Amino acid sequence: MKYTETVDIHKPRYEVIAIFENPDLVGAWQKGFRGMEVVEGEPGKAGSKTNLHYDFGKREMTLVETVKENALPERFVAIYEAQGVYNLSANHFEEISPGVTRWTSDNEFLFSNLMMKVMGFVMPGMFRKQTRTMLSAFRDFVEDGKRVDDAG
Repeated sequence: MKYTETVDIHKPRYEVIAIFENPDLVGAWQKGFRGMEVVEGEPGKAGSKTNLHYDFGKREMTLVETVKENALPERFVAIYEAQGVYNLSANHFEEISPGVTRWTSDNEFLFSNLMMKVMGFVMPGMFRKQTRTMLSAFRDFVEDGKRVDDAG
């Protein structure tokens, strides 16, 4: 399954990237984020692996992020793997006008177990919606300082 999501952020690219690259701010814009641990390589560099820990109520999840390419401020490509799911995510950041940055996220999902294959087939929109929600939360945090845990 492949799809692309895009969001325009009303801030200059250098500000957008400074927040995107800051590991201390991930929890401000990724719902359920609880922490990370680098398990291989230099954080953010090609070849590095990081465990990303999330808590969704009673369900805990760990994603393994493998950085494939870090050519920021233009491009960041990583693979995210969890039980039965492989997600290649290529992220592009373009300053489309002074003070406006477009984040385009190209995603490809592959499923390796039966349950995830069924979910990918029956509910493909769920994955796209999750990406759209994350991009929007990032935009809201960059533009207005609104954290995902803020009420309202």
